[in-house]
Amino acid sequence: MDETIRCPQCGADNRAGDFTCASCGTALVSGEPAAAPSAARPALDEAAKRRLLAQILQRMRAGADDNTIISELVKDGMDRADATRTVQAVERMVAEAGAAEEYGMSNLLGAIVGGLFAAAIGGALWGFIVVKTDHEIGFMAWGIGWLCGFAVLLLSGRRKGLPFQSLAVLAGILGIAVGKYATFFMVVRKLVLEKHGAEIASKITVLSPGAIVAFLHALPKLLSPFDLLWIVLAVMTAWRIPRALGIRRPFQAMPPPSIG
Repeated sequence: MDETIRCPQCGADNRAGDFTCASCGTALVSGEPAAAPSAARPALDEAAKRRLLAQILQRMRAGADDNTIISELVKDGMDRADATRTVQAVERMVAEAGAAEEYGMSNLLGAIVGGLFAAAIGGALWGFIVVKTDHEIGFMAWGIGWLCGFAVLLLSGRRKGLPFQSLAVLAGILGIAVGKYATFFMVVRKLVLEKHGAEIASKITVLSPGAIVAFLHALPKLLSPFDLLWIVLAVMTAWRIPRALGIRRPFQAMPPPSIG
C-alpha cells in the first residue's frame, strides 16, 4: 500500500510526496524541511558531551532559566526537542546533586569520624613506611589527602558541600602532620635507643610533651619545597572529592518538546 498523508485542513488522504492537498489545496509540508528524528542525528562524542554539559552548567550558575538556555542551544544549531531533553536531563542531575548537599548532624559527625580515622591511619602508615625504607616518600601526602576526602565522603553518607570539603581539608592537613610527627618520633626514638639504651627510650612516648614540642620546633626544617608541593596537591584533592555541584534551581515549567 502506498503511503498517504492526511490533510490537516479537510482530512483528505493524499499521496506521499504531494506538496498540496488534492481536495482543498492546503500545503502539506512547511517551507522549511522538518528536522530529522533524534536517532538519525549524529551522536555526540564524549568530548562534545562534556563541553555541552559544562556550557549548560555555566549558564545555570549564572542564573539563566531553562527556557533561556534552551533558546541559546537552539541558536547554536541544536534541535529544540533535543535541547529541551538535554536541559531536562541536566536539571535532574542538578536536583540529585542538590539532594546530596542536604545534611544533618549525623552526617557531620560521620564526616568528622571518617576524617580523623583516615588522618590517623594514613599519617601513621606514612611515617612507618618512611622509617622502614629510610626514604621520604612525599607523594604519600597526596594519598593522605585522597584518603581523607574519600573517608569524609563515605562516612557522611556521601554528602557533599562546603562543610564536608572543609572537614576533608582539615583532616588531610592533620594526616600529613601525623605522618611527619610519626617519622620524627620514630627516628628520634631510634637514636635514643642506640645512644642511651632501651630504658631511656621506653620513657619517650608518642604523647610525651617534650617530643611534641621538639617536633614543632623542628617542623620548619622538616618541610622541603617538595613537601609543600605534595601538601598543596593533597589539599586540592581533599577539597575536590566532596565538592558539590553548587547549583540551586527553582522549579521551572518546561516547554513541551516540539515534534517534527
